[in-house]
Amino acid sequence: MHQQRLARQLIARSHSALSEWLFTGLRNTSRDAAGPASASTSSSQQSCRSFTTSHSSAAEKKAVKPAANAGASSQAGDKSAAEDKKQEITPSMLYVDLPSTSLSTQHIGNYYSLQPQLIPEAFPELHQALYAPRGPGERPRRGGCSGLQAEGRAVAGSGRYQHPVVMYREAVHLLMQQVLSRSSQGAGAASAGDEGAAGPVRALLQGAHGSGKSMALAALVERARADGWVALYIPSARALIRGGYFTPRSGAPSLAHAAGAPGAARTTYDTQISAQHILLAMRTAHAQQLGGMRAQTALSGAVLARSAGGAKAKEGATVGDVVEAGLATDTDGGLAVDAALALLGELAALPPSVAPVLLAVDDYNCLYGRTAYGRPRALDASAAGGGDGSEEGQGYSAATRQLLKVTDLTLAPQMRLLDPGMAHALGNAHVVCAVTATASESRMPAAPPLAPGAAVLEVPRLSPVEVAHAVQHYHECGACAQPPTHAQVKQLLTLTAGNWDELRTLVVRAPLLASHNKRAVLSVV
Repeated sequence: MHQQRLARQLIARSHSALSEWLFTGLRNTSRDAAGPASASTSSSQQSCRSFTTSHSSAAEKKAVKPAANAGASSQAGDKSAAEDKKQEITPSMLYVDLPSTSLSTQHIGNYYSLQPQLIPEAFPELHQALYAPRGPGERPRRGGCSGLQAEGRAVAGSGRYQHPVVMYREAVHLLMQQVLSRSSQGAGAASAGDEGAAGPVRALLQGAHGSGKSMALAALVERARADGWVALYIPSARALIRGGYFTPRSGAPSLAHAAGAPGAARTTYDTQISAQHILLAMRTAHAQQLGGMRAQTALSGAVLARSAGGAKAKEGATVGDVVEAGLATDTDGGLAVDAALALLGELAALPPSVAPVLLAVDDYNCLYGRTAYGRPRALDASAAGGGDGSEEGQGYSAATRQLLKVTDLTLAPQMRLLDPGMAHALGNAHVVCAVTATASESRMPAAPPLAPGAAVLEVPRLSPVEVAHAVQHYHECGACAQPPTHAQVKQLLTLTAGNWDELRTLVVRAPLLASHNKRAVLSVV
């Protein structure tokens, strides 16, 4: 009885503390056109306080008025059951109903909706489109931005928002500001950290596991496309080195390079599905823009000629035609891969006056690790019975498998966009990539080789304020039973070290703040 009474007191105290804390620390996010009342431009110098430093009393009244009206209206007896249920959803204290193009420093720490039609690559539906449907009970195929999907699953049952909702962090704001405000004029690459520098950005996002690198990159792509940029977005480079099937290609090495650089003739392997994922995503997100770009590179002409059975490419062919040629084939993996590489070459050659270009690759260091593709391992001549050691005299063991290197593939090495050897081929395109720091990818280099002038941008773990905002957001969506208190935020920060994945696990999947679990409440407070 004593523990139950103490638990009730702690829960009541948490509500009281939250009421005082939110209106003195959290940002006012009333739905008026003016947005938040006031804001601070930096969070690095604050501990467990919001980015907002002050609120007027009028703004506070606006913030609490919708909740009071909702409580009053729910008491009306003539309301239908559906309307009563709708009234139970109190207005969010963190969400702003604004597109990403309208966000500024005033909205740092708030949540906002992404437009899913701008980043179709981030969701599994697009990646499942090129595979045969799986049967009942089979695990669905994965694909897209894992961080964004995990955040969506955490609040999937609330029904509060129609589109994916993410936090507008200071790190995301600075990334958008440094990339999207950069002039694309000039041939030399510029570091994303150089204020006022001209030239395309070359940047690599690094950070601890769960720091939000993938979500930051997805948010950047969504904002860039909303601003009219053309963005080639690969939400996981793992898809380039595993999944689907691979077919050998011999000869015609010039078709394997978007820049048209000569190379020694050797056998490489085409990955048709991964190439068509890129083409399908670009057609979905940029069909109109690609249809207005004239195809200019030699590789584009070769792709169009092959798709037409050797006939000369039609006059006025567009980049959209190249994309369609790569998607039209079901059997020619080389054609699909060359179409993807031709698309990359066309974007690199696109003048900035037509449209700025962003090339974004997540899980970038996977391109320097192992592939999941393998071929039968050749036996030596003595074991196979061949005497001269020639290829004809060699046998193959069906029981052993030799993993292909990334450089054995045709497409994947060309997506090492920050590699020193690729800098000359990317023109004025901006390049932002992010590495993965998951334990399963421990054999992959954390710091792949970078071209001169490329910047390394650190994505920090969640700050105390961001942890508080995240837990409050989960509470508003019904994924967390209790709103956060100062003590709980401190405990969660200690347990997770600002790791977003671990925070979701503790608060949503294994709720430490659940009101029905009194011991859990006591252990966190």
